[in-house]
Amino acid sequence: MGAKNCLVGFFGVLVWFYFLFVFLEISAFIVNLGHDFPSLGKIFCYNIDYNHTVSSNWMWQTLLNVALLGFFALPHSIFARPVIKERLGKTKKGEGVSAYRSIFVLYTNIALHLLMKYW
Repeated sequence: MGAKNCLVGFFGVLVWFYFLFVFLEISAFIVNLGHDFPSLGKIFCYNIDYNHTVSSNWMWQTLLNVALLGFFALPHSIFARPVIKERLGKTKKGEGVSAYRSIFVLYTNIALHLLMKYW
């Protein structure tokens, strides 16, 4: 096992832990856990009904929502292309380790995190 395989594996584990945090955070977001239980509000600070981080201007909210939706939808179109898969090191079965899936999961988790923050 080479150094590249170890780094890709370590990166994958870090992305998995971030995914786990975002999964717990989206669960808390949906049920307003941070608002209903203030002691948990420091960990799960985003709420679906009580988010006051966004301006009340409807034009700004619309532009922000379209931008966030595009940012979330972008990887589903870009990461599916064979050229991108090759550049990110996607391999065929049994050919070695690839960071492709970890990069895709990281990108979508960041997008989901931003969606919760600016909901």
